[in-house]
Amino acid sequence: MTQIHKESLKRILLYIAAACILFFLFPSAGKFKYEYQKGRPWMHETLIAPFDFPVHKTRQEIEQERDSILKSFSPYFQLDTSIAYQQCARLDSSFARVFAQAVEKMMEEKLVPNYLKQELLMLGSDFRSALLNSFKTIYNQGIVSSVEWNKNQFKQSKFIQVIRNNVSSQVALTDLFTEVSAYRFLIGAVKEQPGLKTYSPDQTEQLLHFMNLNEYISGNLFYDARKTELERKSLVDNISLTKGMVLEGERIISKGEIVSEEKFNILESLRIEYNERVGTTGHKILLLLGQFILSILSVLMIFLFLQSFRKEVFGNQLKTLFILFIILFMSALTRLVLSYSQLSVYVIPFALIAVIVKIFYDSRIALFVLIITLFITAFWVPNAFEFVFMNFVAGIVAIFSLSNQYRRGKLFVTSVLVLLAYIVVFTGISLLEEGRWNSMSWGELFWFIGNSLLLLSAYPLM
Repeated sequence: MTQIHKESLKRILLYIAAACILFFLFPSAGKFKYEYQKGRPWMHETLIAPFDFPVHKTRQEIEQERDSILKSFSPYFQLDTSIAYQQCARLDSSFARVFAQAVEKMMEEKLVPNYLKQELLMLGSDFRSALLNSFKTIYNQGIVSSVEWNKNQFKQSKFIQVIRNNVSSQVALTDLFTEVSAYRFLIGAVKEQPGLKTYSPDQTEQLLHFMNLNEYISGNLFYDARKTELERKSLVDNISLTKGMVLEGERIISKGEIVSEEKFNILESLRIEYNERVGTTGHKILLLLGQFILSILSVLMIFLFLQSFRKEVFGNQLKTLFILFIILFMSALTRLVLSYSQLSVYVIPFALIAVIVKIFYDSRIALFVLIITLFITAFWVPNAFEFVFMNFVAGIVAIFSLSNQYRRGKLFVTSVLVLLAYIVVFTGISLLEEGRWNSMSWGELFWFIGNSLLLLSAYPLM
């Protein structure tokens, strides 16, 4: 085998390897064949549901439902029953001493005549019963300590879930006590006891004050962060992602009908379901065959272009490898970004292809490589026409802005012009689809800014 034949074989193997890599980059799911835009007429034939499929909720609907659930969510608190028992036992055992000291204090302050001392002491059992009953009521309803209250974990809620002996029950926040409100309730409840009205309410309140009853009041409700988070996560995870069904044979949209918000949502649901089903059914082999044909054709176009118009590049394996690498790298990057729903495909700087290839080769090769890469990745992205058009315009702007000047400062100008190109095209498409300013997805602008910043990664090459 001659050297020329060896070089030709290596070159062919290089293109075959590129086609194989490109084939494996194709997603396992199929490609929905219809293109549509919200607010525009349906340009295809009347669409009939090919199978039963659920209608998916929009991201906004899911967020609204999530916010509504979390707004009405009740946090969980553990009620420690042992605290009530301990504090009531403490009060019961020390009551005689504490009550006697309080009566002496009343005498010292001359709030009650001395001759009533014995009579007052004889009411001790009534005070004991009234206090213990009131304490049991307070602790049974629940006391939130000042420490728990200041955590501000639940002030926005109207209700909380109180776990008592492993059983939870919903309690209104207004029915709970703090240490201060528990003390006030205690004083008021004892003052209203029929057997203790011998003295004025002020005298009774002063007596209770001297007993230092706040020492027996402590929080018995504690915020259960783990249980709260588990229940909150469970509620959010159980949010249904669908709303209703479209049955097989049902008309979805007629030719010429305007794609409304509702129709757009149904079409998107059909697209998602279609892409999931194709490739898991008996058409798997045909799907792979189609992907293989497209992979071969894409690489073949590069082969024919270089052979016909850029023979000096075609004959240089290193230069050819560099072009194929750029195409495969950007294709792989697109697949990676598409696998993360939080990312937008518009963050990928496709104009970088035009910049890099123009630096090392020329404008014609740069434009061709950009177009081939966009056509390949368009099979994977939603709204393929918008995707290709926006990135094509950005790439053209990048090529023209460099205009044979490769000074590093020129790249900053190119980056700004590419950003402006994205914004202008995006605005035009959005107005075409929505017809009003307030319906535009301005959040996309952040992805365009990130795109133009990533374009500066070509700075070291200049």
